[in-house]
Amino acid sequence: MAISAHTVMGVTLYAGGVGFRVWAPFANTVTVAGSFNGWSPVNNPLTLEGNGYWSTDVPGAKIGDEYKLS
Repeated sequence: MAISAHTVMGVTLYAGGVGFRVWAPFANTVTVAGSFNGWSPVNNPLTLEGNGYWSTDVPGAKIGDEYKLS
């Protein structure tokens, strides 16, 4: 996956999807699972930006979808 086009921390709604950005400096991987991807722990990995920041955009995710980061 690519780094999110959105630079705000947390969750950012955009036309057609949701951007996720977190700070997890000691993580080796970060993924987002949710109702938008069948709760798959592998379909939406976040990409390390550097300095502990991880992000991704998830097209098709929307308001009301549940999610968890791991």
